[in-house]
Amino acid sequence: MIGTSQSQTGQSVGVDICKRYLDAAGTREKAFRVANDTSGRQTMVERLKALDVSCVVLEATGGLERPLLEALLTAGLPASIVNPARVRAFAEGTGQLAKTDRIDAKVLAAYGAYMRPAVSELPSSARAKLKELLSYRGQIGDEVTARRAQLQLYTSADLKARAGTALEDLIAERRAIEREIEALIASGVGAGYSAYGRTYVLGASYRF
Repeated sequence: MIGTSQSQTGQSVGVDICKRYLDAAGTREKAFRVANDTSGRQTMVERLKALDVSCVVLEATGGLERPLLEALLTAGLPASIVNPARVRAFAEGTGQLAKTDRIDAKVLAAYGAYMRPAVSELPSSARAKLKELLSYRGQIGDEVTARRAQLQLYTSADLKARAGTALEDLIAERRAIEREIEALIASGVGAGYSAYGRTYVLGASYRF
């Protein structure tokens, strides 16, 4: 990855991320929108590189931010992933946001200008895999809960047996995922993580 540095005089830029679009706004730059795809992210990089940027602030969105973060950091731009709760607290405290308002690019830019968040780092492939496993484990857990509730509603013995087998398969898959997670953490990939069963933090938090 190309080294990044934060300009002391440049402007802060916030980027609001959704599945289809990337909306950017700077403390001294008009807002603009690009598509959230490879071409759009490249356009975003080119436009930001043409500016004097002190930081590019992205909200942690459960993984949607990762492709843009990679593109920005690879291009040498100082991108930072920030906690949405902290941004909201800052915005409400400074009168920029009501409790029911959504966080947008302008709010992220203001947060970056005031808080000067540290530049994020790209996770290694092993840490990226750990994050994906944690997310997958959470999805499987939700499905196990739903299947257990459904199982109680069936009156057909045959259907109950089939649903029970499917539930056992899901539970076995969850255990296999947990073994992979534990092995990665034991190898040192999860240094700084709490013990399994608590909260893990890697860009976002996952609670089991």
